[in-house]
Amino acid sequence: MATKEGKPHKCKHCGKCFRHTGTRRKHEATHTAEKTFECDLCGKRFILLPNLKQHQKTHSDERPFECKECGKCFKQSAFLKTHTRAVHAGEKPYQCNLCGQRFAYNNKLTLHKRRKHTGEKPFKCSRCEKCFSDSWSLKEHEKTHTGQKPFECKTCGKHFTQAGGLQQHLKIHMGEKPYKCSYCGKCFRASYTLTLHKRQHTGERPCECKMCGECFATLTSLKRHIERTHNAVKTEPSEDGCFSIAELLSQRKKTKLVKKRFECNQCGKCFATATTLKKHKTEHIVVKQEPSDDNSCLSIPEILKDIGKNKRK
Repeated sequence: MATKEGKPHKCKHCGKCFRHTGTRRKHEATHTAEKTFECDLCGKRFILLPNLKQHQKTHSDERPFECKECGKCFKQSAFLKTHTRAVHAGEKPYQCNLCGQRFAYNNKLTLHKRRKHTGEKPFKCSRCEKCFSDSWSLKEHEKTHTGQKPFECKTCGKHFTQAGGLQQHLKIHMGEKPYKCSYCGKCFRASYTLTLHKRQHTGERPCECKMCGECFATLTSLKRHIERTHNAVKTEPSEDGCFSIAELLSQRKKTKLVKKRFECNQCGKCFATATTLKKHKTEHIVVKQEPSDDNSCLSIPEILKDIGKNKRK
């Protein structure tokens, strides 16, 4: 990472640049020094006492620094300064040296480079070793292991691990179903639910069992298969030769399509199941009750007979 103009001193650990050597040295200590100051509210530790005091403000509702332009309040003066520069002045001083895109915040630039250019994911989960490009995503992911569900629906009291899950849930109360299936027109509240539904049409089964190779449309089905068929009841990785559910799931999220062996003899389109082919054939049906010699005009009995032949193959 090249040093920024006016900031010639670069951290040897993360590449962050500073105007002064002393500032750079103080920053480098955050990578190696012992964190002796602990927050008594959340347990987070810090190297310097001023950093702990700044952090403790995040546990308080006090926001003494108010923006004169819009009235928004902040817990720290630095946050107010950054807000004023980015939102009201429109400044974007941080530029990507790879594509030229500019950002108002340095952390946004760093995240942009990781996601768009380098693919770097320095934040690793200690439980399943899944990696993330930013610490916030890692913290959200870790909640899936701890069972922590801090986001509560004010309407029904249900709790969620992530804010996104709560937002999806709220659509149930509002009656929204913005995601429409392009195959059958059925609508869903969540894009993930639509994705799972579409697999009924495409035959896609991306979740493969590591032990026997059988594929499933959903992780839930794969997990149930592992528990019932392979007796993998442990939830943590093991070195005793017995695969845990976590190990099996993490190594088998490859996309695998089921062979589409049911072919429509009218248009040549193929399908994974006889049921899907049968539904498709209704598009070609001419309502006749008796068989026809005209292959381009099949009756319902002929179509159903043809489906049976395909199924036996």
